Amino acid sequence: METEILEQQAMNKIYNSGEPDELKKENIKMEESVADRFSLVPSILGRHGEDLVLERPFLSNDFSYLIVKDTPWQWHFLKFFNNTYGMVLPIDYIIEYGSTYKNSKENGVLHFRKEHEYILEYRKASIEEFFSQMKELEEVFLLLEDFKTEYNQIFREYKEDAIYMYQDGYVWKLSGYNRNDITEYFDMYLLLMSLRPLVEEIYNDNNHLKFLYLVSKNNIDYLYKGIDLKKKSLISLPESLQKTLDVVTISLDNKLYNEVVDLDYSIAKRKRGDKKVEELPITIVHKDKWFFDGNLSLGLFGNYLRGELFEFPSILSSTELSEPEKKELIKKVVIEKKQESLEKKNYLNNQFLTLFFRNRMESYRTLFDQERWIEFLKLENFPLEELSISKVKEFFLEKLNLIQTIPKEELWEREEWKEFCSYLDLSALKAKIIPLYLTITPLFMVVEYAIFGHKENFIFTEEYEILKWN
Repeated sequence: METEILEQQAMNKIYNSGEPDELKKENIKMEESVADRFSLVPSILGRHGEDLVLERPFLSNDFSYLIVKDTPWQWHFLKFFNNTYGMVLPIDYIIEYGSTYKNSKENGVLHFRKEHEYILEYRKASIEEFFSQMKELEEVFLLLEDFKTEYNQIFREYKEDAIYMYQDGYVWKLSGYNRNDITEYFDMYLLLMSLRPLVEEIYNDNNHLKFLYLVSKNNIDYLYKGIDLKKKSLISLPESLQKTLDVVTISLDNKLYNEVVDLDYSIAKRKRGDKKVEELPITIVHKDKWFFDGNLSLGLFGNYLRGELFEFPSILSSTELSEPEKKELIKKVVIEKKQESLEKKNYLNNQFLTLFFRNRMESYRTLFDQERWIEFLKLENFPLEELSISKVKEFFLEKLNLIQTIPKEELWEREEWKEFCSYLDLSALKAKIIPLYLTITPLFMVVEYAIFGHKENFIFTEEYEILKWN
């Protein structure tokens, strides 16, 4: 029998055209009926390998603003260590976000500028390592400052070198400042002194904020009197400055401050996550299993660089076809799936979004923060005068509630759904999806991916309807 005829009959068999199977004398047949066509799914998932440990990716830094209500006073709000620690910096400094892209939990750097450039560095270290380093520095540079705060922050400053601070297992180094510029000099110290643990990613130590504000406001006047306010205690300073209390101080006392989105950083961070995937040709690999290598994109469900080919007996078990012929035939199947998936991209994305939000409705308020939904929102599209974190959250969840009231069969054509999707950055959301495994069978595909540290499995039918597999 000619190879072309064999190929045509094999392809007909795959797509259930009713053609007789001449490829094997034993006449292998698919055992599934329409009713139990997914009976293979458990065994397919069992072939997906051992469970992976899926930790939440480490978020090295984040940036927003702290704005005191009804006043012009505001700070840059810097978050480090998976957003568990926060710092504040006066708003007139410009932060270079790109300098932090390679930061890790072990070490990192932040560049910012005003008249010139400043460098803030950190590294993980023991207290013994810190004192050993300070001892070595004292052999080279003159020690200018040596004190400890009530938050157990240990400070050392060396002439013509830098300010060092040790806190909670990290050494921080700040360089680039000028001691002759008193305002700038205090800004550097107060940046380091502002390092505080966050509660649910929120800087809510209003007593400490008040301390930072009072020092920055009054430091020059008191230096003329020979008093260094940064060395005052958190309690004694406000008491000694009762006469200087103003509307900002009162607002801080009453926690009247908001965290507001740094829109420039939000856009820059999303664009950084939108990585272009290199296009790879489809190739077929046969070892103990049959695989394809290359790119098969399933929209928001992930971009798969490898997938298993399972239950194609008319091709893979054929005694008539050679190995190269089998590979060429099964390659055509994968390429066809790839083209279909590309044509169905919007359809797949709509299904993903519907499933994603519907499956989270019971605890969506908590998950908005836990899963950091704000990182895949197009905040520039929000019709809000103030992009505070709280207002963004309430606005978005209100829109989410609205689309849940629309019948499923009408949803994707409604203006409410289109408006809702206009607030989503699909590339930023897709960047949070880790493709794990893909299996292609003649009747369906099984997809496994991880999102926010959890694995999810879905079945793609021949019509590209998506079914969640629990």
